[in-house]
Order: sequence, then structure tokens, then C-alpha cells
Amino acid sequence: MKFDSQTIKNIVAFEEFTGASVVDSLPDKNVIFFVIKEGQMGLAIGKNGKNIKQLQNLLGKRIVAFEHFEEPNKFVRNAIPNIRDIKIDEGNITICIRKDNVNNTMGKNIEIIRQFLERLYNITKIKLVRMIKW
Repeated sequence: MKFDSQTIKNIVAFEEFTGASVVDSLPDKNVIFFVIKEGQMGLAIGKNGKNIKQLQNLLGKRIVAFEHFEEPNKFVRNAIPNIRDIKIDEGNITICIRKDNVNNTMGKNIEIIRQFLERLYNITKIKLVRMIKW
């Protein structure tokens, strides 16, 4: 992975400010997304969200952090709540989710999650299956 200079500055600020290790990062217009090392989410967030709140003020953007896992299915389950089932097959991932949770869960984050899946796990396609019955 190659990072531009602004992304490198954001990663350094995140790591120095929170003490958590960044695995990957993607900027968006008003948000900076970070994937942090497994087991370090509490460290990154800080007591009562203090670290994230102060870092948002420092960087002037909203911060969203996802926890990294070796297995892509664990990463997706952590990043997207309310998943019913996940299937991974040859660089593709199928995610089954309740139909009434799609808008609340997905939003703009699904494209960022797709990019992280490609960069970290070599998964290039996401298929969402909206389930009516749970």
C-alpha cells in the first residue's frame, strides 16, 4: 500500500495521540477511516471516547475506526453490524443482512469497507443480499 503525505500525517497523528497501531487508512471528504490493530480499539477510543473526540477536533474531521482481524469474515462482522451470514469465495464476499437494516448499516461506509477488503484481504467484490425473514 502506498499512502499520500496527508494520509501519512493522519496515521502518525492517530498513533501518537491514541497509542493504537494503524493497519490502514482511507480519507473521505469529511471523515477519516482507520483500521487499527486487533485488540486496540479500547486504546484508540479512550475513556468515554475521549481520544477519538480530541483527535476529531485536532484533524477537523470525523474519525471512524474499524478493528483489523486476520480473517476477513471477522473484520466484516465487526465493521457491519446485524449481519446474518457471510460467504467468501475466490475474491468475492456475499453478505446477508436484514432488509430493514440495510440503510442504517450500509450508508457510505460500504464503499470504504469494500476498499479495505480489497487492500487487506484481496477481496474485490461485495454482494449484499437483503433478507426479508430473519
